[in-house]
Formats: sequence, C-alpha cells, structure tokens
Amino acid sequence: MAGLSGLVLLSERHAVANGLALVVLLGGFAIAMTGYAGIFVQRFSGLRQLRDKSVNFDD
Repeated sequence: MAGLSGLVLLSERHAVANGLALVVLLGGFAIAMTGYAGIFVQRFSGLRQLRDKSVNFDD
C-alpha cells in the first residue's frame, strides 16, 4: 500500500519520489512472490513423497 499511495500522491511532485515508490512497490511484490514460490515447492515435494510411498499393485 505504501508504494501504491506513493505512486498516486507523489508522482507529480518529484521524479525521485516516483522512482522510490516504484521500488517499494516492486520490492513488496518480489517478497510476496518468494513466499508463494516456497509454498509451491513445498506442495510439490509433498506430492513426490506420496508417490514414493504409494503401493505398487502390479506385483
């Protein structure tokens, strides 16, 4: 929210404020995406463990 409000309120006043607000916005996005990537990897590693423990009915 800080980056978005900075873009909306300060972009007309100074170019450095516009750039700083954009950095804050993109930094928050990057932090959030790393969290989602961790959840994604954790779920797929759990699926691999289930596949390895599955019973083979072909015997």
